[in-house]
Amino acid sequence: MNQHSFSGALRDVDLKTPRGVIAPGGRFNVHRNTYVSSLVAALEKTFPVIQRLVGSDFFAAIAAEFIEATPPKSKVMSDYGDGFPSFLESFGPLREIPYLGDVARIEFARVQAYHAADAPLIEASSESEVAQSIHAQVSPHPSMTLIRSRHPAYSIWEENRKEFVSEVQVWAPEDVLVCRTGTAISTQKIDSNATAFIRSLCAAGSAEAAIQSVDGDVNAALMITNFIRVARLGAFALAQ
Repeated sequence: MNQHSFSGALRDVDLKTPRGVIAPGGRFNVHRNTYVSSLVAALEKTFPVIQRLVGSDFFAAIAAEFIEATPPKSKVMSDYGDGFPSFLESFGPLREIPYLGDVARIEFARVQAYHAADAPLIEASSESEVAQSIHAQVSPHPSMTLIRSRHPAYSIWEENRKEFVSEVQVWAPEDVLVCRTGTAISTQKIDSNATAFIRSLCAAGSAEAAIQSVDGDVNAALMITNFIRVARLGAFALAQ
């Protein structure tokens, strides 16, 4: 018996118990069940809003399908589930709920933000200090994720974290910024101007260069305001 055959049989109940396993009947099946249930529990912890949206039993069934198709590649359970949003979008029974993938992306981004590396943040104790940083070289903070959704993904996510859920009033695309300051995870709905600025800032490396790189009539004051906002959220760090 080798490790590949053992792990394959552990994941696939249709495969026979590998040779060399002592007490191949019930005991090995217990290991199989523990393997799946532990991964389902990990996905439930990462995607609680998705679980609420589809129901606990259905979520467990979806998670089991995902686990069979996409076994973990890392021992770090917080990394597991990066393909879950795309899986939800391609899973036949869920095609009439197209926003689930982007809601799941928000949830996964929050987990990744929590575990992301630290980096020196732009000083944001006052607007004047942040404004002075427009010449500094910056890079996206390791915790930062920008999500552009064709659906009101942020509003759906936000409502379904409440005890009593209300219907989303405006069904429109939403952009979402996830990042971390200290141990606090920030999840913000941002407008298209802020999104465009963040993308320009990622490409240019400084607020000054981002302003200069935009064609046409640029509202520099608005760009600086956006820089102050994303700096305070912890979306960008000083380049090292």
